Amino acid sequence: MTMQDISNRNNCDRDSALDDRRIVNARNWYGHEEQINRIFSLYRDKINPLISVYNVLENSFPIGVINELRDVFSHLTQSLLADNEETIDRHLDKAERHLKRSSVDAFKYASMAYSRVYDEFRETYRNVDLSHVDNGEFLPRLTKLNASAEQLMYKAKMIESDIHSDEDMYIAYEAAFNCYAELYECIMDALNATEKIRLRAEENQAVRKKEHRTDRLIGILGILVGIAGIVIGLFL
Repeated sequence: MTMQDISNRNNCDRDSALDDRRIVNARNWYGHEEQINRIFSLYRDKINPLISVYNVLENSFPIGVINELRDVFSHLTQSLLADNEETIDRHLDKAERHLKRSSVDAFKYASMAYSRVYDEFRETYRNVDLSHVDNGEFLPRLTKLNASAEQLMYKAKMIESDIHSDEDMYIAYEAAFNCYAELYECIMDALNATEKIRLRAEENQAVRKKEHRTDRLIGILGILVGIAGIVIGLFL
């Protein structure tokens, strides 16, 4: 293939792409309104909020979710470029399947972010007595919620590893996410109380250290006075 042939082919591809852009036909979605509404409602009501949760807590975007969304909009675009009903149906169905997988990934990412909040909370307060928070109900509820969330996440992963539909995975991961969200709310609701206890514990620890240093100093001074008394006694 000569350089001229390559140039002609590139020009042809460019012209074809321009032609595709010119023949985008919104009428292709006529009669598919229910499916289109499902697709955009799922993104608006579930996926976008879950992306926001991950972004706020992790300060980044969930790459797996974004990749699936790219495929969603690729198929939506192809459905608008199609020239027959069969092709339109095929691309809309593929778009919806990718969106379901995107929602499953979004549940995973958001659950993972909430789980890290729990781990960081337990690490921060590992030496703080939280047994009296919320009249003693906080720690048992926190422990129970975390155990339930981990169990539901394990169950969702088992469903994903087996042969199940996207809907089965969606339901399982949504259940796990809801439990992790409840766990996160439990932590946030008690955060003011736990932080006051932590600060009070740090203050008490500082006082104890100061008292310990004072006791040591008094002890050392007592020893020095005793030694001085012995020395003086030797010379009298």
